[in-house]
Amino acid sequence: RQSSVWNATFDNDQYSEVVLDNLGGGDNSVYAGCLVRYSLVADSGYACDIAQDGDAFLGYVTAGVWTGLDSDLTLDPIVDGDVLRLEAIGTSIKVYLNDVEILTATDSTYTSGAAGVFAFDPTDGDISITSWEGGNIVTTPIEIPVLPAGTPY
Repeated sequence: RQSSVWNATFDNDQYSEVVLDNLGGGDNSVYAGCLVRYSLVADSGYACDIAQDGDAFLGYVTAGVWTGLDSDLTLDPIVDGDVLRLEAIGTSIKVYLNDVEILTATDSTYTSGAAGVFAFDPTDGDISITSWEGGNIVTTPIEIPVLPAGTPY
């Protein structure tokens, strides 16, 4: 497994999103995913991954050891351009595939860290991530003042 996190300071509420590509033959030993609240030094934080055949998993890693929180083995195989997103807001951890929520869990094991990506292909490079973005999720509503009727804005 190859992992990378952005060397930046993130708020506790954060997301990681990848666009998947080059997904070859559709087996479940080749996968890519997102990381949030992650530390590469400790090899710990939240992760989600999806295999070429569509099997999806959400969990956390502690010193390299996986603990599953949710999974779905009924999804269609991944196609080039599919977007996988992992969000952590408070104790709510959610995974989206093409803007549709597919996995969810409530967990408080990790509260801080960085956003990033990872991929695993034991054979021949049949999976790639064509783009990544990650950042903070703003959960504080923005107050918009109400203007009296007839007031120009």
